[in-house]
Parts: sequence; structure tokens; C-alpha cells
Amino acid sequence: SLKRSYHYSGAFQQYLPNIFTLVFTRLQSCKTMKFIRSFLVFLALFIGRHGASPVVQQIDSIQPRLFNMVLESLWVPNIQKVSGNIERKMCAIAMIKLLTDCPAMLSDTYFPAW
Repeated sequence: SLKRSYHYSGAFQQYLPNIFTLVFTRLQSCKTMKFIRSFLVFLALFIGRHGASPVVQQIDSIQPRLFNMVLESLWVPNIQKVSGNIERKMCAIAMIKLLTDCPAMLSDTYFPAW
């Protein structure tokens, strides 16, 4: 069996701020529950594949403490609304990685969100 592995590369990294900016713009203009759930699953997948710290850094590079707003207004209130066994497992793994593998989560900025 051939296993493919995709790594977080510099080529991909240059597009992440634009991707996140587009997603946040869409969330501000038309926030639907379906889009929120899809975004949470995307974040969970990204955190699961690349780690929590790169996600936090990329989102905070757009605007300081933006990931804190994502946690407080999107992640924590809506994470239980994600449906599907695989999607829920992905979100659980992402939460574990956020809490255990990301030193920023223990800072004064993010700790109150949990």
C-alpha cells in the first residue's frame, strides 16, 4: 500500500493568510450554521495534519488575537453541532492538540477561552 504524505510547506504557507481572510470575510457577511460547521471541520483537519501552533500563528498574523475570537465565537459555542462520526473525531483530536501541543493556549490570551 502506497501512503502519501503531505507536509506543511513554504509554498502552501504563503497562501494561508489569503485563505483565512476570505473565510473570515465570508463569515462576517453571511454566517450560516452549515458554513460554520464546515469551517470548524476544516480547522480541525488542518490542526490534525499540521499541528495547532501553525494554525494559531497564521490566524493571528492576520490580526492579533483573532484566533481568540475564533475560539470564543465559533469553536467553543459550535463544536458540538458538528455532525458525522469522522468529523466529530477530527474535532476532538484538534481540541486535544490545541490543549496539549500548542504553548500559546496556556498564555493569558487564550487560556480564559477554555
